[in-house]
Amino acid sequence: MKIRLVILEDDKSYLNRITAVFNTKYMDKLEIYSFTSEEGIYRTLAASRIDVFLAGDAFEIDTQKVPPRCGFAYLVHSSDIESLRGEPALCKFQKAELIYKQILNIFAEKTVAITGSGLEGRGRVILFTGAAGGVGCTSAAMGCAMYFAGRGKRRFI
Repeated sequence: MKIRLVILEDDKSYLNRITAVFNTKYMDKLEIYSFTSEEGIYRTLAASRIDVFLAGDAFEIDTQKVPPRCGFAYLVHSSDIESLRGEPALCKFQKAELIYKQILNIFAEKTVAITGSGLEGRGRVILFTGAAGGVGCTSAAMGCAMYFAGRGKRRFI
């Protein structure tokens, strides 16, 4: 399973660099759609079942048009900014690995919010296994671990 990611950024140079890095380092984990204008973005979000949507801070996104299953955050210029226009924000000028981890966190947050974790009770061990390689077990395990870590729960990987 690949996480479907949309990046909307008016800076074409940045957009080319970040998509090139993600396509090189995470081509088996991310399916990337990149845009420089809002034209057609909402149709793509719905039709392609996008998991995470990142928009540059130059855009004012109508989050009511973003599908409920899709996580959203703004890309901002400073690491000091945690939210923008009431939505989460992440600094676009940091290592690709850190941005990727934040994408996983956004994905995990939205997935748990929609499906529920089902682990509020007595669950102690969670097993992730797949029938074949490349089906997303590692991504699911990492997302689950990040979800619980963000809530102060112990986890072992």
